Amino acid sequence: LIIIVVVLYIQCSQSISNNNNILQTRKINYAVNNVQNNNMPLSKTDNSATLSFTNTISLDPRHELLTEIAQRYRLAARRLRESQSTLIFDIEFPIHDILKVDATTNEITFRASLTLNYQFESNSIGSNPSPYEFLSWDSNNTQSRYYQIDDITLTPATLNSLWLPEMKFDDEHVQFNIEQEIAKINREGLVRWTRRGTFTIASVIDLQYYPFDKHSFNLNLHNTQKSFKLQYRRSFASTGGGQLNGRISVWNALFGSTTDTKNNENVSST
Repeated sequence: LIIIVVVLYIQCSQSISNNNNILQTRKINYAVNNVQNNNMPLSKTDNSATLSFTNTISLDPRHELLTEIAQRYRLAARRLRESQSTLIFDIEFPIHDILKVDATTNEITFRASLTLNYQFESNSIGSNPSPYEFLSWDSNNTQSRYYQIDDITLTPATLNSLWLPEMKFDDEHVQFNIEQEIAKINREGLVRWTRRGTFTIASVIDLQYYPFDKHSFNLNLHNTQKSFKLQYRRSFASTGGGQLNGRISVWNALFGSTTDTKNNENVSST
């Protein structure tokens, strides 16, 4: 009788142990399925057994650099506003194609780009005697995460959240339909903001040498911002196979003053 009791006890112990192992296996399988279905990291401890599941996320260096440069851009713009310094930038206005000349309305439609180039230098936003470019990054250092990144393109959401130099055309005379807007920052910290589209503008016709005529028009640019002082420089650029010649004066007037007077500059082309 004692022998029978001992045998039954051993069998019951083995059965309980097997059931516990099956239950533990089911729990572990459930945990694995839960991680796969939810795609979430999980750390599970069951008695002395430990199973860890970890998801590794690799950040794109270009996206990381874009986030950092956007933060530094906002800081530079705020310092520029607080110091009331002058931001010097270049204007490029290449004309790509003449699309239409309407003889009934004397309107000319052409495709062109308006590009502003500028940099936030330390001597324009602070008292640092050693000027440096505020938005530059070292892409020549092989130990840097930004190695071999020559420039970054601002996304539309980032571009809309940043301050940009305000340049407006006289709406009564110029219709500017923006087809594409893009901004890039290179490793030297140069901001290149380009708006490309079609311009429709009324022209003046000179019939002095009839039957030949000559069309001329003016583009009026003005700035009304009062938070920044803007200083223009650069020359007018045009491309049209010699059909369109342009000229622009060197712009050295300070815009964005505290007065209510508009600051205008004419771009003449024939």
